[in-house]
Amino acid sequence: MRTQSPLRLFLKSAGVAILVVAAALNARADNVLVDTGPGTSSGYLLGGQGSYNYSQNLAAQFTLSQDVTVTSLEGWIRTFNSDYVRISVTDNSNGTTPGSEIWGGDLLLATDATDSWRGFTNVNLFLSAGTYWIAFVGSQTLNAAMGTSVPNPLGVEAYGSVGDGSWHQYDGLDIGVRIKGSSVPDSASVVGLLGLALSALVVARRRLS
Repeated sequence: MRTQSPLRLFLKSAGVAILVVAAALNARADNVLVDTGPGTSSGYLLGGQGSYNYSQNLAAQFTLSQDVTVTSLEGWIRTFNSDYVRISVTDNSNGTTPGSEIWGGDLLLATDATDSWRGFTNVNLFLSAGTYWIAFVGSQTLNAAMGTSVPNPLGVEAYGSVGDGSWHQYDGLDIGVRIKGSSVPDSASVVGLLGLALSALVVARRRLS
């Protein structure tokens, strides 16, 4: 029966230990952090070129129970022209309306009068546990809407003017929001995983001696 050399056995054990740690950390990735579900009715204007010459931005408050890295930010949106919406995450310094922007990106919406999840799916944003806002800020020429009457509304929401950037609390919007990300391992978890890896290496080293 062929036996492995001590060096090969040690390297194999080290590789297994590293894979154990990597797999455990990777298992935390791409969780749904916030999901209101899609809107089931026509919704509210988003942008500056809607009916009756009325412009509007929309936002919703959300709370994270632990530190996370956000990977995806989306809204349930229907658009009637090709134009930009800014999707941003703000702090909760204003309490009942969006505060200062923490992260933001301008998304080009294609003309498509159907409701769907639209947003950024390549975000890398660290947020500590706490309360934040996700805001959808339309350009002056955007003609879009966000469906309402979602099954799991976030509860605290706001609308604002495209022209002056002011916000006003209105908790009856019930707009569709979906946020994905991965929980950030706490120090105890990391130490525990490293301990398992080191234990595997110690066992392999003893076999060498």
